[in-house]
Amino acid sequence: MFVNRLFFSIQKSNIEGCKLCLNSGVDINSIRNDLTPLLCACKNSSNFDIIQLLIEKGADVNFAQGVTPLLYATFGNSSLEVIKLLINSGSNINSKNKRTPLHNACLKCTKTEIIQLLLESGADINSQDKETPLHLACKQKETKIYEFLLQKKANPNIQNGKTPFHFVCENQNEMKIKISIKYKANPEIEDFKLFPYSYVKDPKLVNYILSHRSLNLDFAKLFRKQQLIDGKIETFDGNVGFP
Repeated sequence: MFVNRLFFSIQKSNIEGCKLCLNSGVDINSIRNDLTPLLCACKNSSNFDIIQLLIEKGADVNFAQGVTPLLYATFGNSSLEVIKLLINSGSNINSKNKRTPLHNACLKCTKTEIIQLLLESGADINSQDKETPLHLACKQKETKIYEFLLQKKANPNIQNGKTPFHFVCENQNEMKIKISIKYKANPEIEDFKLFPYSYVKDPKLVNYILSHRSLNLDFAKLFRKQQLIDGKIETFDGNVGFP
């Protein structure tokens, strides 16, 4: 009975109700619908006081029914304070449920402070389960997290079949294309069949990419031929020469 009341109190952000249930001797790591009380609390960013209470009462910060509390917090809309509390309480910074907390944050988060905290706490910036955190940051509309990861030495050339640069070019994101070039993304890495800028529709962007690489002549010819066949360009500017 008190277990159900505890979960209900957490969902309603009722800290007094939580205290009453905990003082009754309820199992703080009990499971309902695959959630512990702490996991349930981490779904709501306004539950800092409840999360702190649960941890003080002995909630296991690394208890996982597929995901840990930190994974839950970074995937949702939890505050910097909640994530910091979980880390300072001993959460495994590189725990995985396919993705790490850093993966989750890069997919959803728009705050560089959270990314910075995870990195300072030992998160592996190039952790890979098919995709790296940088791959996931490509999917955000904003460029802030993507550029921040590159500034922190994320490797732009790790492949999951495609590099992050392939995805950026597919999305026709001019800002991210230029940021990628700035941080040494390699446009000569093929995915299953194409170079990254084979996906770029804007001839000026294609030329921009080429102008920032020292391409060998055979590669330049091959790429020009492919683009001509696709009808994307008529000529390159003077950045790449052809015989």
